[in-house]
Amino acid sequence: MIHYEKLFQPAYLIRYSMLNLKQDGNLINIPLFLADKTKELLKDKS
Repeated sequence: MIHYEKLFQPAYLIRYSMLNLKQDGNLINIPLFLADKTKELLKDKS
């Protein structure tokens, strides 16, 4: 993910996992059960 960030410089990095919803810098961890709400979650960040 570090290589991807350096290469493309996205505003946010998104990771889907079983962990809770949280943001660490520009990395946003989205729980799998909220995957369908990704657009709504990102609107809140802008």
